[in-house]
Amino acid sequence: MIINREKFFQLRDELKKSASTIRELKASFKNAQRKELLPKVRELLCELWKIQLDCRHKHIAYALLKGRKYESVEQCTHRGNEPDWKFIQSIWDSCRSVQNERAS
Repeated sequence: MIINREKFFQLRDELKKSASTIRELKASFKNAQRKELLPKVRELLCELWKIQLDCRHKHIAYALLKGRKYESVEQCTHRGNEPDWKFIQSIWDSCRSVQNERAS
């Protein structure tokens, strides 16, 4: 399998940005909870969940692209909390599609 280095490093940078965004949202969420700003808490929580879910799938795809096994990324997954493998596959395909087109 040939990996497009640009896309691979772009994915890594997206993960870093997502991680910092998650940290900022968590701090904002905690402050809103302390001040009892219920509408703001709900808004931040919704945004936080979306980013965390996206980041989880990108992290799994990134680790698999690096050659790691899924079990080393997530040791325990509860029923109903399995990753979306179609989304992970789409990330995987985007990181190798340009190289495959050049090889053809």
